Amino acid sequence: MASRTPVRRSTRNRPRTAYTDDAFKGLDILTDATPSSADGSQSEGDGEAVEEGEDCFSDQSNDEHDDPQDSDAFSQDGDYDSNDGRKRPRVRAVRHDAESHPVKLRKKGATKNITITSFRDHMKISNRGNKKERYINLLGPGKEAMIALLQARDKWAMNLTLPLRNMNSVGQGGFGPSPFVSSAERTSESEHLQEWYGSNIVRDLFKEHQQLETLTAPNLISRYLPGEGKEPHKIHLGPWNRQIVKILPVRDVLNVAEVWKEAEIKHPANPPDATQEQKQKSWILNIGDRVNCLEWIPQTKDVGFQNLALSTASTNMMNRDAQPQRHVEPTAAPAFSPSPPTPASIQIWAFPELGGQLEGYMDSSRSPKLHAVICTDWGPVKDFKWCPIALQASAPDHNGLTPLGLLAGIWGDGKVRVINVLHNRDFSSPTQYIHIRKAVFESCPPSTVCSSLSWLSTSHIGAGCANGFVSIWDISAVDSSSLNPRPFFYHQLHQSYILSICSLRPSHPTLLTTTSMDGFTRLTSIHAPDSDFVLGPRTRLGSSSLGWCDASQLVVTAEEHQALRALPVRRLFSMLMIGRTSGASVTCLATAAQHTSILTGTADGCVFAVNPLRKLVLFRGSGFQQTWFRHEWARDPDGATTSRGAASSPASRFTEGYKVTSATFVDDAGEKRIAGGIKLATIYEEESAVTCLAWNPNGACGGWAAAALGSGLLRVEDLALD
Repeated sequence: MASRTPVRRSTRNRPRTAYTDDAFKGLDILTDATPSSADGSQSEGDGEAVEEGEDCFSDQSNDEHDDPQDSDAFSQDGDYDSNDGRKRPRVRAVRHDAESHPVKLRKKGATKNITITSFRDHMKISNRGNKKERYINLLGPGKEAMIALLQARDKWAMNLTLPLRNMNSVGQGGFGPSPFVSSAERTSESEHLQEWYGSNIVRDLFKEHQQLETLTAPNLISRYLPGEGKEPHKIHLGPWNRQIVKILPVRDVLNVAEVWKEAEIKHPANPPDATQEQKQKSWILNIGDRVNCLEWIPQTKDVGFQNLALSTASTNMMNRDAQPQRHVEPTAAPAFSPSPPTPASIQIWAFPELGGQLEGYMDSSRSPKLHAVICTDWGPVKDFKWCPIALQASAPDHNGLTPLGLLAGIWGDGKVRVINVLHNRDFSSPTQYIHIRKAVFESCPPSTVCSSLSWLSTSHIGAGCANGFVSIWDISAVDSSSLNPRPFFYHQLHQSYILSICSLRPSHPTLLTTTSMDGFTRLTSIHAPDSDFVLGPRTRLGSSSLGWCDASQLVVTAEEHQALRALPVRRLFSMLMIGRTSGASVTCLATAAQHTSILTGTADGCVFAVNPLRKLVLFRGSGFQQTWFRHEWARDPDGATTSRGAASSPASRFTEGYKVTSATFVDDAGEKRIAGGIKLATIYEEESAVTCLAWNPNGACGGWAAAALGSGLLRVEDLALD
C-alpha cells in the first residue's frame, strides 16, 4: 500500500484575513468610520457574534470607554481595545436580557461560568439574594422606607387575598393608611385643603364661578337619567344548583341576603349551608345602562352612610331608542375630537352603615337610595375623580346644604372641570337633582382633548391628552378673569393617545405614571420630565387599567396575555406577575387606600382578588387569588329586541363562593385553543364584562367594594373577613 503524502504546513505567523461585503470599508470616506483591528475582530458596539479565541479575557479594566451601552455589549470584565497593535482574543458578543443566564468562556480546555444578572446590572428580585438584598433592591438603602415595608409586611402580608377587618393580637390584619406616609404628612395635607378651601376669598370665588339650579320638573329630570322605559332585568341568584329568579326594575335594589334565605327555604340543602350567614352584606342595583366611571367619595366618620358616585355611557334610553340618530360626518376621529353637548349625569348613591361597636358594617335593614344626581350638558362623562382628602363638616348654608367634596371630571367636549358638590346630610331627604350650568374651574389645552385625569394633591390636577401631552393645573390659584386657565406643566410624555394617568401620591406626589397607545408604561418626575423618567416593559396593546398601591409601592397594570403585573416603583423596568385570568382580557382594576388587596375585572364577567404584597416580600410560592363572583349575561330567550337591536328582557346569573387558588402563570389551556395551527380566542358579550371596580377609602369601611357590569347592574358588598 502506498503511503500518504504528508501535508505541508507553514510555521510562519500570518495575520488572519478579514472578509467583508462592504465595498467602502477601509477607504476612509466616512468621517465617523471606526477603524477595525488588525486581526479582523470587531469593535465593542457591533453586537455581532465572532469566533471564540484560545485565551481568556484579561481582568484589567480600561476606563477610557465610558459608554455603558458599549461596555454591556460583551460578557467580559475588561474592555477591548483594537488600536494598540497588540493581539487580542476573539470574543463572542452577548446580548443582555432581563433573565439571568451563564456565559461559558473557554480557556485551555477549562470552562468558566460568568453569570449576568440582568440588563440593568441589578439582581432579579424573584430568585436571587437574601431578603435584605431584595428589600434594598426594591426600596433602596434608606432606613425609613425599609421600616415602612416591614410594617406593611407584618400587617397585611398574611392576608391571602381579601383583607381582614380587625387586627389580631400580634398586629396582623385590619385597616390603616400607608406606612410610607407619616401621620404628620397626612395632617399637613388635610390642613392645606382646609386652609385654601375654607378661605373667604376662595369660597366667594367658587360661588361667583359656579352656576347651578335645582331641577324639580319630571320632564327635565328624565333627560338626565339613564334607563327610562327600559325593561326590568332578570337575575338568577342564590346557592349553586338552587338558584331562583328575581326581577329587578331600573333604579331598584336587591338584598342578596334575602334572596339566599328564600332559596334556602325553597330548596333546602342537606346538610344546611353555613355560608348563607355571610351574605348579609351585599346589594345589587339596576342602574339601567353601562357604567363607565365608579368611585367612592372620601368623607368623615360622622355621616352615617357611605356615598358611591357613578356615571353611565348614555342618558335617556327611551328617547335614544325611539328617535334614530342622524348620520353626521365626523371631522376627526371621535377619540381625538370633542363630542356634541348632550345631557349627562353623575349619580350619587347612599349606602347606610352601622355605628357603635359595629362601625364599618353595612346596615341590611335599610336599603340604599339615590341620594343626589349631578346633571350637566357637556357631553358624556369620560372620567371623574374625587379629591382624595375629605372635607371637614361645616355649617349648612341657607338651603341646608353642606360641602360633600371637590369633583374633577372630563366630559365629552374634552375639557377638565372641577365642581364644588353640595348635599344634604340627612339620609331620609328626597333625591336632589342639581343642574350645573358653569363649573368652578374649566380648562382644556389647545388643539386636543383630555382623556384621563388624576389628583396629584388637594389642589393640583393632572390630565392626560390625546396628543400624548400631560397638563397640570393648580385650582387653588384660580383667577376670576381667566376663561381658560393655563397649566403650569405641559409636556409631551408619549408619542400617542394617553389612556390612563395615575399619581403616586401620597408617598411620591411629584411622580406620575401613565399608559399610552404606544404600549409603554412611563414613570415621570414633574420636576424634570425630559430627563428624570423611566419606561416599563412595552406591550403590544395599550392598557387603560392602571393603579397605584401605596402600601406596597407598586404600580399595577394589565399585561396583554390575560395577566396582572406589578411594577416596583424603583424597578419599573422589571415586573412581577401577580394574577392571571381564565382566558379573558383584563378590563379594569382597583387598588385600595386602607389595605393591599387588589380587585381585577375581566371581559367574561369575573372579578378576582389578589394580594401582591405576599409575593413582593415573602419571595416564595406563586401567590394566591380568589374569585369574588362571576357574572353571565344572556339575551332574551324569546328573541324580542328593541328598535336598536338590544335585548328587551335580558337575564343575568351570578355565581359565587369560590375557593382560594394558586395563581399559576402557565397557559395550560393554550394548546386546547389551537385548531389547524391557529390559536382561537373567545369573544364575550359586551354586557357580561366588568366595566368598573372601586374600593372604599374611608377608615373602617375599607373592605366595601363595588363592581359595575356591562349589563347595567351594580354589585356592592363588604368583602372584609371577620
